[in-house]
Amino acid sequence: MAEKDERSRRRRVQGRVVTICAVVLLAGCGGRSSAIDPVRDQQEAIQQQKDCADPKWKQDHLGVWYSICRPNAALR
Repeated sequence: MAEKDERSRRRRVQGRVVTICAVVLLAGCGGRSSAIDPVRDQQEAIQQQKDCADPKWKQDHLGVWYSICRPNAALR
């Protein structure tokens, strides 16, 4: 009888551990997501256009310029 009680207790503990783990994992899902700020996005786009047009900035940041500012050859 003691062995059956021990197994029953072990199953309850395991069930609680699994439940707690599930709750912790699911708590990380969802929640608040940061809202997109259209004004900030527009300001960043304007700054990027200014940076791309600046030859000194291009020289100092050639890798970034090449990946962001370079005109797409496929559109020509």
